[in-house]
Amino acid sequence: MLAVRRSDVCVHVEPVAMLEAQRALVHRLQTGPAAHREGERGGGPEECSTARHGKGACRPRTATARDYPAFAWVDGGFWCYLTHVFTGLVETTGTLGRRTPLGEGFRIGIVTSLGPLTLGESVSVSGACLTVVSANGQGFEADVSVETIERTILGSLATGERVNLERAVAAGDRLGGHLVTGHVDGIATITSLESRGEATRVVVEPPPELLRLIAGKGSVALDGVSLTVNRAEGHRFDIMLIPHTMAVTTLGSLFVGRKLNLEVDLVARYVVRYLEAALPENQKPGLEAALARAGFIR
Repeated sequence: MLAVRRSDVCVHVEPVAMLEAQRALVHRLQTGPAAHREGERGGGPEECSTARHGKGACRPRTATARDYPAFAWVDGGFWCYLTHVFTGLVETTGTLGRRTPLGEGFRIGIVTSLGPLTLGESVSVSGACLTVVSANGQGFEADVSVETIERTILGSLATGERVNLERAVAAGDRLGGHLVTGHVDGIATITSLESRGEATRVVVEPPPELLRLIAGKGSVALDGVSLTVNRAEGHRFDIMLIPHTMAVTTLGSLFVGRKLNLEVDLVARYVVRYLEAALPENQKPGLEAALARAGFIR
């Protein structure tokens, strides 16, 4: 994290701030390519608030976008930033060593060589962002809430199962995958596996409510691994796994019926939500139709 001090406000700039880019994208989707101009800013669908983004995540609008380029302009008078972000490039795997009840949730112990880790650090555990509550040379512990149990596969993992691990990116790190928040959207199911030379074609069935957020050649994260969608047809989509991905992640042990944590593309989530809120009921376009109308694809 970088600290930038301007006059009477100390601003913490995260390594990646994409909300401004998303804001510009949805504005162009709404207005079309002809209305897009350099530096143009339109109204946002929502106001920023501490309740929505968390304590300390917003700053009053006391300067222009040029003063704080890593922040996003949101109507309502605030600057907002992402508190953490991953890339979907798994650093290593670990093993679920123990699970201890903790209130309505539980605390897990992950055995891994990942590190060194610090107290409060964010780690993606098979795609779910967890906070390190203790760490040593053999691994770390993290608390899992009821929401995480209900929305991810972490509640059903057995002791000894492998998990994918990635630390949040630091300023200056390469973004080799795509932007992954670690906020799992739902649980997907493997419906088919097919060898294609050295690669493996995997057909995935997501929860029905997430289908509108997935498009061919877009990105998804499965168990924290950044992957490109080949096609999205009907109620399913497919991806290709290369030998390297299967060797260094848990995706090398997939089987039909296997459950995976699914996070849809961050930009797609904002685009579709904005269009749903902004367009008349009789003009609801799909994601690909909206991209074509705005001139991004043909």
